[in-house]
Amino acid sequence: MRRTGALVGLAALALIATGCGSRHADTRPKTTTASLSTKQADNQNALDGEAATIATDFFNLRGELDTLDADVPDGAQALAGERLHVQTVHRDLQLTSSATPGQVCADAAATERAADIVQRDLETQHGDRDTFVSDAQSVLFAVGQLRADNNQFRHELAVIRNYVPAGAPTATTVSAALAAARAAVTHAQSTLTADLQTAKQLLEQATAYANRAQAACTKRGQ
Repeated sequence: MRRTGALVGLAALALIATGCGSRHADTRPKTTTASLSTKQADNQNALDGEAATIATDFFNLRGELDTLDADVPDGAQALAGERLHVQTVHRDLQLTSSATPGQVCADAAATERAADIVQRDLETQHGDRDTFVSDAQSVLFAVGQLRADNNQFRHELAVIRNYVPAGAPTATTVSAALAAARAAVTHAQSTLTADLQTAKQLLEQATAYANRAQAACTKRGQ
């Protein structure tokens, strides 16, 4: 009887051990699968967030470009107005040249006032340039932000793989947007620089007319 009892005891222990082993075998894969699913969901959420950040960067960049476009002056129109003012200076010089001794200095003063208007035209364009510089810096900052966020997004895509957020821009789309923004700044800058150079030349011309009128006053005025 003792021997039979011992065998029964051993059998019971074996059943307990087998039951424990089975329970562990069933539980571990389930835990691992759940962990992997959670990690995958976290990764996808992170990518979704980065894609949303890039969308915001695009929105901000478009806004800065619109502001830049609105603030860049119409150089052709500004220069056309300045040329008209230079013509006024030249007309007043002609009046000064043909004026009587009693009128020549008054006409010379009118010529100088007309030249002062040309000077203000140039000062206005300098103010427009300062505004442009501020706007251009904002555009370039937005460009840098988009580039940095996109680089981070591309890095995460390469690591996580097998998941791309819906609507996420391609690398080519982002590169094209960055290039276009930089080109817009460069074009506006070169145009504004050329317009300022022409405006300076027009002022030099108006100043020369005013100096000639003043010389006539000094020589023939009463």
